[in-house]
Amino acid sequence: MERAQKLLLIWAFCTMALQLQLQAQAYDSRGKLDPFIDLNELLSQEQPQVLSELPPLSQRPPGLAGLAISEVIVTGTAIGKESKVVLLRGIDNFTYLAREGNKLFNGYVSKISEEGVVFIQELVDTRGNKETTQIVKRLYTEED
Repeated sequence: MERAQKLLLIWAFCTMALQLQLQAQAYDSRGKLDPFIDLNELLSQEQPQVLSELPPLSQRPPGLAGLAISEVIVTGTAIGKESKVVLLRGIDNFTYLAREGNKLFNGYVSKISEEGVVFIQELVDTRGNKETTQIVKRLYTEED
């Protein structure tokens, strides 16, 4: 064989080996965005929307159960040996007493302390998946 033919065969063999090697590799993102994904395609995919629209107060249950966590202000806490109570002022200008576990429209009271309250907010997306978020509201004072 001529030298040119040998070089051509070697080049063809190397090219095939390189193609096989490239096909066998998989991209490891390590938490980063894949650079080979078309961003326009990624943005056009349907994302689940979280339902955050609240119905008007007239269409919700009466009392504390009809108020959303974002609609209450912590105005006081009372911590005893056997019970904990929090005073919550709603957007309806009424003050409500609540204990740990009491339900609100979009969550419940998780923990009461001297400094404030921990709420668990329950959100449902359009696919019916539930997400929970912890919200801490500190005690409201006139200085705030």
